[in-house]
Amino acid sequence: PRTGIVHASIIAMKGTRATPMTQSRHRSSRATCLRRLMASSSVMDRPSFTHHHISTPDAEHAIDTLDQISHLQSKQSDDSDTIETIAESQVEQQQLELIEYESGGLVRVVHSEDELLQIFNEDEKQETFVIEFAQRKCRPCRYFEKKFVRLAQTYGPKSVQFLKLYGETNESTKNLFRKYRVTATPSFLLFKEGELVKRMWGINERKLTDKIEAVLFNDSDDEMVVPPA
Repeated sequence: PRTGIVHASIIAMKGTRATPMTQSRHRSSRATCLRRLMASSSVMDRPSFTHHHISTPDAEHAIDTLDQISHLQSKQSDDSDTIETIAESQVEQQQLELIEYESGGLVRVVHSEDELLQIFNEDEKQETFVIEFAQRKCRPCRYFEKKFVRLAQTYGPKSVQFLKLYGETNESTKNLFRKYRVTATPSFLLFKEGELVKRMWGINERKLTDKIEAVLFNDSDDEMVVPPA
């Protein structure tokens, strides 16, 4: 009869009692059997190879060892997920505490809904806000960046503050996208005294300029503004 993994698996699957000679061979080849079991899953893949069919001490020991290895691997995976979650939380917290400007200080980057509300409440002189809802990998957003800066240079002295919000920054910015029903970037939302009054999508500088002018001079263009969710 064959020795090692093949013979041990046949005996285990049949549920028969091993002879004294076979038992001796099993004991002498325990290390080899265990290494082969760990290196190959072909035997364990057979549906009849289950714990209640095992009758040899060597096979039982091998299965216990594999169970322990599987448990350790699962624990390591859980620990890795926990560390990753903690790291993401720390990054988000740093982003929330950061006051960031782009384009030479002309455009402030918003990292959360709380920060946006704080800006609305603190900057009483800046009654009008133009917020660009963007994505960092959005090509039209990058293309429009210089034009957005030009608008900030023109209307910044007229009590208009220009803000930018990246949707992928954290969960709070994602919620702002959902709250204001932003489904495409770049989208521009105009606020007057904290209230959404106009919005547009796309990179039409002339159109955005007209909307800013309309807000500044209280000129209604009969636009139907979708309210926040």
